Amino acid sequence: MAHEVLSEKTVACPCGNGLLRAQLSEHDTWPHVKELSEHIDCADCREKYVIRNYTLVNKEQVEEEDRLSHARFELSRERGKLTKERYGDRWTERLLRIGTRSGACHAVAGLAGSLSVTRMYYRKLTIQAYAEELINDGENAGQILSKLGIVDDDITQMGSEVEELRRQRAMVVAAYTKDAVATMPAFKPHEYR
Repeated sequence: MAHEVLSEKTVACPCGNGLLRAQLSEHDTWPHVKELSEHIDCADCREKYVIRNYTLVNKEQVEEEDRLSHARFELSRERGKLTKERYGDRWTERLLRIGTRSGACHAVAGLAGSLSVTRMYYRKLTIQAYAEELINDGENAGQILSKLGIVDDDITQMGSEVEELRRQRAMVVAAYTKDAVATMPAFKPHEYR
């Protein structure tokens, strides 16, 4: 398998001691998929910056974004566990009372990870397995409790904390996008053909 660089574009890095390099390459396989790779060819800039969405941004801000994303994921997962522990049986029982997979799909429309009837059949999920899959996703906890007519202060508080982490992450992304140091060299759409 050969790897062929079709085109390469470079611009000077922010400190002027190196280059920002974008390469368009193709592997010698069918269907000849083209791939874009980006590199910071400067040791000083590589320590300070990373590439996100074709721009050179502050590495510390990206690390903060990653930390917030991880914290949000972990808290959301804990929220799902707690919801399942406290209300999993009631949730499963509610969906089982509906009696059909299509009815269960319609009852949970709008929840994260909800499937169409076709996808549920394709994955060969029972109503019980489907109910468990949905409740395991902490993003659904608030809506599940609402559908069950339950108010749980602990789970609601965790939901508020998840939303706060999401908001903080969005602020970090907005800051590093606004403060972007440089834009990577770009290829025009016709160059991908």
